[in-house]
Amino acid sequence: MWTKVDILQCIAVSLALIMVLVPLTRSPKLHRIICLFLGVIAATSVQRVSQWAAGSSTPPWLLGYLWPAGVGMFPLVPWSAYLLMGVWLGPAIFFQQPRSQQTLRAVLAAGCFIAASTFMGSTQTYDAPFVFSRMGWVMIGLAACCWLGKPVRGTQWLLEFGQLSLWSYTVHLIIVYSILGSLLGPRFSPAITMLWMVGVLCVTALVVRWRAKSLQRKAALRMMPAT
Repeated sequence: MWTKVDILQCIAVSLALIMVLVPLTRSPKLHRIICLFLGVIAATSVQRVSQWAAGSSTPPWLLGYLWPAGVGMFPLVPWSAYLLMGVWLGPAIFFQQPRSQQTLRAVLAAGCFIAASTFMGSTQTYDAPFVFSRMGWVMIGLAACCWLGKPVRGTQWLLEFGQLSLWSYTVHLIIVYSILGSLLGPRFSPAITMLWMVGVLCVTALVVRWRAKSLQRKAALRMMPAT
């Protein structure tokens, strides 16, 4: 249980790799290019890693970071590709650009990812076509956010929820798997279980929103000049 590799461990290792590359590259441009290259490698090497993992004697707790070994569903290959490619995509889309340019660049990136996915063959569930097509649709959503410029009225809580998404994700995992999993289990239908999960997420979102506002108030008080 302590060695399960879920999305949080994948994010942690991916971010650690990104940070380790900073002093090694010493150039922001080179750092972004290397991260992009590693992201493409992570997205396109699923078949090779699966063939290696089939006959590997690597301990399961370590193998789980590279391939699903019965203790997790988010190994570094291919899921780290999203973070690694994002290191290059972020500055390429947002760096000192007006809103119209950000929207256009996000749409162009989306088109490139989706077009690339159509020419790729798939041999595994989460192979390169899945990663590239998913990234393309994420870019479309990002383009819509760029075009809007600011949250639509009534959706501010979604932004606040996203800013603390790792915290909220951890909380809802603990509640769903440790509490709801033992209480509900096979006793209720999937529809009832889904309603419980939606309820937990809504409550978690409200708590995160309250916490975000509390942090904002404390930050504002610290920035106020002494009188």
